[in-house]
Amino acid sequence: FRVDDFAAYYRMVRRGFEAHLASDPLQDLVADDGSILRTATYPEPVAHCDVCIWAHECDARRRADDHLCLVAGITRSQRDRLTERDTDTLAALGRLALPVEPKLDGVSPAALEKIREQARIQLEGRERGEHRYELLLPVTEEEGLAALPPPSAGDLFFDIEGDPYALGDGLEYLFGVADAAGEFRAFWALDLEQEKAQFEAFIDFVIDRLERYPDLHVYHYAAYEQTAIKRLAGRHATREDEVDRLLRGGVLVDLYRVVRQGLRASVESYSIKKMEPFYDFGREEDIRTANAALADFEAWLELGTEGQEDRTLLDSIEAYNRDDCISTLKLRDWLEGLRLELEQQTGESVPRPGPREQAPSDGLSEHLERVAALVSALTGGVPVDPAERTPEQHARWLLAQLLGWHRREDKSFWWQYFAHLEYTDEELLEDRSTLGGLRYEGVVDRVKQSLVHRYRFSPQEHDFRADDTPRDPATGGSVGTVVAVDDIRGTIDLKRGVRSDVPHPAALIPFDHVDTRVQRDSLLALAESVVTVGLGGDPGRRVAADLLLRQSPGVGQASGAPLTADDEDPLAAAIRLALALDRSVLPVQGPPGSGKTFSGGRMILALLQAGKRVGVTSNSHKVISNLLEAVYEAADEAGFRVEAIQKAKEQDRYERPEIVQATINQEVHDALVTGAVPLAAGTAWLWSRPEMKGTLDVLFVDEAGQMSLANVLAVSQAADSLIL
Repeated sequence: FRVDDFAAYYRMVRRGFEAHLASDPLQDLVADDGSILRTATYPEPVAHCDVCIWAHECDARRRADDHLCLVAGITRSQRDRLTERDTDTLAALGRLALPVEPKLDGVSPAALEKIREQARIQLEGRERGEHRYELLLPVTEEEGLAALPPPSAGDLFFDIEGDPYALGDGLEYLFGVADAAGEFRAFWALDLEQEKAQFEAFIDFVIDRLERYPDLHVYHYAAYEQTAIKRLAGRHATREDEVDRLLRGGVLVDLYRVVRQGLRASVESYSIKKMEPFYDFGREEDIRTANAALADFEAWLELGTEGQEDRTLLDSIEAYNRDDCISTLKLRDWLEGLRLELEQQTGESVPRPGPREQAPSDGLSEHLERVAALVSALTGGVPVDPAERTPEQHARWLLAQLLGWHRREDKSFWWQYFAHLEYTDEELLEDRSTLGGLRYEGVVDRVKQSLVHRYRFSPQEHDFRADDTPRDPATGGSVGTVVAVDDIRGTIDLKRGVRSDVPHPAALIPFDHVDTRVQRDSLLALAESVVTVGLGGDPGRRVAADLLLRQSPGVGQASGAPLTADDEDPLAAAIRLALALDRSVLPVQGPPGSGKTFSGGRMILALLQAGKRVGVTSNSHKVISNLLEAVYEAADEAGFRVEAIQKAKEQDRYERPEIVQATINQEVHDALVTGAVPLAAGTAWLWSRPEMKGTLDVLFVDEAGQMSLANVLAVSQAADSLIL
């Protein structure tokens, strides 16, 4: 291009760029014609500030402005609402008279009082040049200082260093722990194999010490440590029962929660480093040096640099981690002193948390003993090295590992659920799955014998959708069913019975747990069959043996022969193979959009025309209904009437006059065994039930790649053959 062709455009862009540089970012940049070229911005704190090289510039601007973000615990939406009322500095908020009229939109009076009091004590500390704190009243059992257990000689103080980006899925590379005497121990892990080994070593260390000191507790600061050990137990499928014991017994104590619920301090954040001046803790490792070492080491991990790690970096990080552990110890001791101060202040004793049962319930213990016996029987004599196993040995080993799959999945849910129950108000607002700061507005509708209650919330991320059944973290009880969520208007509607006396929740936590005992019991029955009569010894479970052994589909072909001819039409081949399948497993693979559902519908029709009893299952009712639709499209084209029965929620059903919509599982069983219908559809909760064993000739598992192997094995008992 000639310069003359773009020179005018270049001059326009240059003028705009120069005007941008010369303008005040806190003011709108307005063009000559009055249009806004750039809206005003402000250096609001964000997560990236922790690694930004310009963070000090933005921090200096915020301090010069005495910005509201300096108030500990204040949210962005609260700052916006206050700024709209000309309360835009920490000092102004600290002196704000309450109550505010009219009320701040999106900020409850209780939330406003909390941040005003926080700003007040920070302002007092600033003006007096001292660190100030106040003990919070009233005292509530197992909250704040009343959550401190009695000190024990066996107590431990724990901190983890991790990198969420290392090695693809993140790495917890240092488990540091100190005892009550200040003796420190480090567990280092520089790859995922070491992470598993060091996690096991750390948990074993704690459990061994717990046997010697039954009253010990493991103290940490903030939720990261608990979250990490739960994640590691799940990631590596190891030490799950031991972690469960620690969580169930209340062995892990989060001192951050004690601090936030028990006192108010003149700090800009309640990080442990900001709290250290209150208990005169001096770090041996310079924080800036340690942070630089952490950044360099994590870069080394993420880049996967070959060669030996820099011992100097490791020593610096270990010293930093040791300081965190010892600081947690000193913080606990200081909080114990505040507990005595609170008793003197109130004239009443501050309660200690009650003892918690560490052992599982009797019913769970029996189940675990049953699983342990089966695992031992299945894996007896199986080599540790997979390369040394026979196909049958590996199949037995795999089945043994799957016996605990449902419980592992349940644990993840329950661990998170009980963690949500203990969240602070701030955590309920900040967590991406919960909803905090609810304000009741009133009844907005009536549906039969239920009322629809509306609650308003300030802008925040959450996971709630229609038909969810959330719980109230204050009570742990149900609050109804979600009817609608409007994130723009900030409302959520909950439906519950007219006579319900459930208190109005101030927050919601997810509760999407589904009982998986039928699948678990079906797997146990399979394992007991294998132990008793061997793989494939039970004719009713031969298809499960084929799946575990990874046998080729049994369709009458010679050993090693291809299933299809080179010039055979794929749909014709699929139908032929489905009809020829003899107590075996046929996988049908293809990328999205390749016609698997279309082919599946026609394969099912061919089987029905051949007089076979066919079942359809998947992870969701929606997917099942989609495959049923393909079956009926094929049936309509062929002029063949298909009678069927489906067990699904009303909103997920595929409605056809020929389909009976079952309300209970027994209806499906009866319809199949009496021959009333040849086609039935439902999820794994239907086909895993003991009465459904042997009711089908062929079971189709749609989107099988998204269904766990444990569940596929659990449903396999319903049919002679599986098509995946």
